[in-house]
Amino acid sequence: MKTLSKQLSIFCVISLVVTSGVFFPVVNAQGELREAREVREVRAAREEGVVVVKFHGSDREQRIRLSAGETVEAALQRYRQRQDVAYAEPNYIAEAFGVPNDPYYSYQWHLSQIGLEAAWDISTGSGAVVAVIDTGVAQLSDLAGTSFVQGYDFVNNDSNPTDDNGHGTHVAGTIAQSTNNSLGVAGVAYGATLMPVKVLNKSGSGTYADIADAIRYAADNGANVINMSLGGPSPAAYLQDALQYAFNKGVTIVAAAGNDGQNSISYPAAYNDYVIAVGATRFDKARAPYSNYGSGLDVVAPGGDTSVDQNGDGYGDGVLQQTFSSTPNSPGYYFYQGTSMATPHVAGVAALVISNGNAQTPADVREALQSSAEDLGSAGWDSSYGHGLINAASALAWSSSGSPTPPPSPSPPPPAEIEVFSESFEQGLGSWTQDSQNDWFRSSQRDMEGRYSAEVDGSASNASIISSAIDLQGKTAAKIAFSWYIERGLDSGEYLAFDISTDGGTTWVEKARLRGNQDPENSWRQVQTDLSGISNLKLRFRGTMSGSAEDANVDNVKVTAY
Repeated sequence: MKTLSKQLSIFCVISLVVTSGVFFPVVNAQGELREAREVREVRAAREEGVVVVKFHGSDREQRIRLSAGETVEAALQRYRQRQDVAYAEPNYIAEAFGVPNDPYYSYQWHLSQIGLEAAWDISTGSGAVVAVIDTGVAQLSDLAGTSFVQGYDFVNNDSNPTDDNGHGTHVAGTIAQSTNNSLGVAGVAYGATLMPVKVLNKSGSGTYADIADAIRYAADNGANVINMSLGGPSPAAYLQDALQYAFNKGVTIVAAAGNDGQNSISYPAAYNDYVIAVGATRFDKARAPYSNYGSGLDVVAPGGDTSVDQNGDGYGDGVLQQTFSSTPNSPGYYFYQGTSMATPHVAGVAALVISNGNAQTPADVREALQSSAEDLGSAGWDSSYGHGLINAASALAWSSSGSPTPPPSPSPPPPAEIEVFSESFEQGLGSWTQDSQNDWFRSSQRDMEGRYSAEVDGSASNASIISSAIDLQGKTAAKIAFSWYIERGLDSGEYLAFDISTDGGTTWVEKARLRGNQDPENSWRQVQTDLSGISNLKLRFRGTMSGSAEDANVDNVKVTAY
């Protein structure tokens, strides 16, 4: 009989289920389920409207634009008949060899963002076994080419860990979805082997005791990596003991930081001695608003934000994989968001480096991932991004000698950086001075970090807030970064502007402006500007709009001096 214990739950939000275009299941006249397919034109092997011609006596060829209506074939025939032409050829199109042929790969911004196309030329994860401790895995059509080993169902106490929720299947797909099969989407370590271990029930919850049993099962049955896109708020000694057992057997353990948007890492990710804790980022590489952060965070990976379309592909920026919404008999391709979605990216990259052999032990795998990550936020480790955004290609170049393989070209060390100003408006506008209009205030309507942002609305006419003087601590250069947002209701002539002063506020220079009806609206945009040769610095934001139904926001203002 199993002992009742604390509950764990999944860390994802199914915020967008795409039900148009290529991402939905279709039932034909016979009632049989089939996948909707996009009719794609095969990309031409040459550029239309251009030919490449070399003339006798010329040192090199020329690209010649054709007249409207003239075909490449007609132009080639015309130039080849000329006596002064050495040759005339199409401008052929080359494709990167690392790009898979899965038709929906172009929507998986989260894979190319972490350097996978270069990584796949080195490793696909072959030989590495990744245990997916989750709701189980349904072996859908786009997992047909993926390697599996026997797993276990600790919820129903049998050897059939089939998913009845959809979460585990989505997670498994990110790790090792069948790739280059001309179907659906791709996976991070598509050559790896999956071990499905079910510990969460149909509603996505389960007990710590089952999780502990599953960790030991995976370690005893050949797993090299454990992925846990789940967690709870409390520690437990028996859970920690299981993690230590697997770690000591050489298993790399990866777990989600949690989706509470708070300065606290969930368990088991918080057991930092044994677990790589993973936070989530969006398309713009900013920390996802829901992602937990804090002292136990190790790295971040794409978790998505389905409330925005920053990449402009027409869909919210979630993580795309094949799964199901009701039963495995109704599969489709779904955008999910969450630290649950970030974690399998890290588990997959761990499988790549283990397969490649440049890192084998849990300590080396951790170091390979952390030291090669793309530094985000403040220089070095910080509580929002840990060691940074994972990069598969860079992790595969890591070596235990402490230098990449092959060694990089020598470069001068970066200048020391100091964060000298940070404002997320959680405590209001106390660090800022308003003009007499008083049209700026702390708002909980939207934010980029924490719960609040600074908002300007009403009949604001160039209404401004000005920062206090920023002490650069003896440095003479600064990097200023912030996020801002304008609502769709802004009209032409209405705007949000950003200015800087390097003489203590005597004179101001406008550095950026968001304009109504011209610039992107209803989405957060990040801005960064660099200054040099300065000693005094103040920041100013200004807004002009005509009514209370219109507003604009600023958040997460940071100044780094160097």
